[in-house]
Amino acid sequence: YSTTEKSINDKDNSWNLNGITQNYVYVLLPSKGDPENLQASLSRLSELQNNNIQDTNIKITMSLQPLNAIVVGNDLINPIGPTMISSLLWILGAFAVIILISACFNYTNLSIAQSLMRSKEVGIRKVIGAGKFQIFSQFICESVVIALVGLVLSILFFHFIRPHFLSLDPELNEMLSLNLSIGLISYFIIFAVITGFLAGVFPSIMYAGINAINAFKKPGSVRIYKNMNSKKVLIVFQYIFSLIFITITFLGFHQYKYFLNINPGFNTDDIINIKLQNNKPDPLVNELSAIPEVAGISESMTNEGTSEIYFTSMKYSNPNDSSWVTYNRINENYIPMHDMTLIAGRNFIDAQEINERTMVIVNNELTRKFNIGNGDLLNALGEIITVDGKNYQIIGIIKDFHSSRANNDISPYIFMYSNKNPNYVNIKIHSNDIPHTISKLEKAWNQAGNIDPFNASFYKDQIKHAFNDYSSIIKVIGFLAFLAIIISSLGLIGMVVYSMESRLKEIGIRKVLGANLESLIYLLGKNFISLILIACIIALPITFLFFNNLVLPNMASNRAPIGLLDMFSGAIVVITSASIIIATQTFIASKTNPSNILQYE
Repeated sequence: YSTTEKSINDKDNSWNLNGITQNYVYVLLPSKGDPENLQASLSRLSELQNNNIQDTNIKITMSLQPLNAIVVGNDLINPIGPTMISSLLWILGAFAVIILISACFNYTNLSIAQSLMRSKEVGIRKVIGAGKFQIFSQFICESVVIALVGLVLSILFFHFIRPHFLSLDPELNEMLSLNLSIGLISYFIIFAVITGFLAGVFPSIMYAGINAINAFKKPGSVRIYKNMNSKKVLIVFQYIFSLIFITITFLGFHQYKYFLNINPGFNTDDIINIKLQNNKPDPLVNELSAIPEVAGISESMTNEGTSEIYFTSMKYSNPNDSSWVTYNRINENYIPMHDMTLIAGRNFIDAQEINERTMVIVNNELTRKFNIGNGDLLNALGEIITVDGKNYQIIGIIKDFHSSRANNDISPYIFMYSNKNPNYVNIKIHSNDIPHTISKLEKAWNQAGNIDPFNASFYKDQIKHAFNDYSSIIKVIGFLAFLAIIISSLGLIGMVVYSMESRLKEIGIRKVLGANLESLIYLLGKNFISLILIACIIALPITFLFFNNLVLPNMASNRAPIGLLDMFSGAIVVITSASIIIATQTFIASKTNPSNILQYE
């Protein structure tokens, strides 16, 4: 560090402690080293540095970051790679646990639904000498074996969905490998055994408690549940989880579409951005100018509205008062081609003027934040600001626009002029045959002497790509919601079948007394529908508070309000699917011939 500091230009602050952002320092502690002692030393070093700095507004602090918190941690300025906040992992992990708990409930429900068929089996085993512990062990082992079979199938399914999951967002490939190891599989086996035990413990206890005499009586004499409260609780819990998942999916998708449809404050229609990849722009611009479909050409360092942003330091009247602002380097064609609105001043004119007098164009938010012109835009024109240690004159003020992703607040922004070494050539096309026009652009790229692969994309696609992380999360949660609905539906089928089997005699008597199909469906299904309505009453407020107070504040500062349709869409889906299941099973039970049910009465 000291050698590099002496070799660099004195005016270059990239290696000063108050400006270092391009380098990463790693420290290896001894095996018994104490990070707290090292942090105390860094704090003393910070105090020493601060005492040597004349500017009292600058304070240097240094802190340690564990190696395993780099990827799963806060998104720092200029990170070494993509990061994922730990709270997101905890949320997704909690969702996975909820799915697993729901699956355990579902196994319990389905096991209970089989009780009428397996009660005689239990009775025979008890008659020939089986004790409660042996019955308990049998059903626990069945549950564990089913969980282990489920683990094998899940590993096969995992290998199928792994590449599709990683392809949701290119950054996932940088953060995750998702490779299975022997040690990891061992943990999964232990996890499956524990899951199987927890899922099967309640049915096993219930089966072990069956009375052998009752097991040989007429069908329906065995009751796993002496009251139905436990069954009702299981159904309500399952549908609470399902409703939370599917409602969050609807809410998240609505926010995602809202972000994509926000007017960014500039035009992106028919604009294609070609990445130069360190190639010279002039040969390409000359080739592009000869294409009839190309209606405009500009150059830029980055593209607004995407996740690719650049920061620089800026000062105004107080030399000790500095702030980070985002900026872009453009040529004179950029602002008019993107239909940006100049609310005061003018655009860049030509390179000679700009080179003689350093000028910038800023957005309205920057004048507000620094109080340039005391609220009068005309007074702000001509004012001098210091950008990265160099003075610039404000010649124009742009109407505010979203310089980063649309979910973020509008931030102070500076346009600086540059006609050298841009990162992108931006072109506006008018074409009725887009594929043919794209092939012409690629041909122009090759004719310009560029050996790198042609890399171009529509501006709207770039903005959409900037929200890949959001769309990926929505897809994952949507997939979990689908699993939750399937599991809950299977559990509901089990409980409905159990209820119908235990009430067959009642159904037969009611049919003999003249009950019609509609009245039977209503009578047998109303209790299940009421349970699902209770689940809605519990789940929707929980979902609203969770999404509004925890998810949205971390997702966006600029967001769409939560509407009633978003909140109740999940409930409508769940109630509809449950009603179909209940009506179908009730219809099957109600079509049973009463003579077959009551022939031995």
